[in-house]
Amino acid sequence: MTSNDLSLLMGLVLAHLAGDFLLQPRLWVDERVRRLHRSRHLLYHVLVHAGLTAWCYWSRPGCCRAPPVRWECSLVPQRWPPATG
Repeated sequence: MTSNDLSLLMGLVLAHLAGDFLLQPRLWVDERVRRLHRSRHLLYHVLVHAGLTAWCYWSRPGCCRAPPVRWECSLVPQRWPPATG
């Protein structure tokens, strides 16, 4: 596990704790306990966690770099794996 993976894991754990304890009003908790899965506040809770997860992932350095793509088009079939030597 690389340091980048560990920083993502730590960020996700902290985001989850923040979403559960800091960003969730008591009204949402009471409503979810009372109405269970029918509560609209459950949807708000899910959206908060989805937003925090997306923020953790996209705020990592280098996350928006796409790997290089090499497109090849040839009328002659290529041998796979390519011959070496």
